[in-house]
Amino acid sequence: MAGERWLQQASVGKEVTEGAAVVATRRLYVAGDFTRVRAQNMIEVSTGTRDNQRDAKLRAVAAGAKLTMPLGADEIVEWLLGSIQGGATPVTALGASTWTFKPGNAIDPQTYEYYDGYRSWQLRGAKLDELKLSGVVDGDTKAEATLFGRELATGVTLATVTDRVPNFIQGWELQLYVDAFGGTPGTTLVPGTIISWEVNIKNNLARKYYGDNTQATGDVKLGKLDVQLTATLEGAASALAEYNNWDNNTKRLVRLQLGNNGAAIGTSVLKPQITVDVPLAWGAVDLSPEDKGTKVYKFTGNYIYDPTNAYGIQVKLQNARATAY
Repeated sequence: MAGERWLQQASVGKEVTEGAAVVATRRLYVAGDFTRVRAQNMIEVSTGTRDNQRDAKLRAVAAGAKLTMPLGADEIVEWLLGSIQGGATPVTALGASTWTFKPGNAIDPQTYEYYDGYRSWQLRGAKLDELKLSGVVDGDTKAEATLFGRELATGVTLATVTDRVPNFIQGWELQLYVDAFGGTPGTTLVPGTIISWEVNIKNNLARKYYGDNTQATGDVKLGKLDVQLTATLEGAASALAEYNNWDNNTKRLVRLQLGNNGAAIGTSVLKPQITVDVPLAWGAVDLSPEDKGTKVYKFTGNYIYDPTNAYGIQVKLQNARATAY
């Protein structure tokens, strides 16, 4: 039996030397596909005839992946290490861990192992070019990752990794806080307002190629940070207040709090939770949408570095994981 899509599986490990593959150590509950692209160079020469394509060559490799997973405080750790801040470690007490991710100048290089239903693959030197977190209150929350890697090899032996019981966050497990720029995030709750949201974190990675007589990408370089937050808000006084803040070019500090339900972690009072803090300037307001017969407004904002809080984005997790990978 081979080829059935239900056979697919993926796992990840942290590389010690960037670009040198390691054995994967953690199962990922994802959907998606890995890619390996080589542009074709059609060589044309003057021949005195119309059929002058006389050779074809393949250029260097562009390897990567597009993956999606339901959003969970335990499940997103590796993707935050590979996109926002490499090497982050939690503060752990009473069996509960608090992870804090702020943009750093390095992100973790990772090896991904993948079985596509027919054969196995290994993506080495992988980093997240883009991480998109999103949710709809009456639907799902999810994380979407776009990865750049150095090479995708086939025929590798997949590591045996442990299965577990994941805990995913539903769309209704959401609260919106909006405060003044430079204030304390999570101070002012805005109830009865947010319907859907999206946070898009982009690292603007670049594939570098060197004359080392190899098809593989030589390096994946980290670029400047882009963060964009989009929120659909019910047409109400709170949305009008943010419209006026946009119109007056008043910077804001937005917190999305996800989860914080279910059983406490360990012997602590903490529950599984994700908070996303984005200091921003609203760049656009779309006044045209509606939702289930009511007027809603779609706000789009771009991050502004907040020197008081010392970040352009902050993601915090409460989970039961003392270590990554």
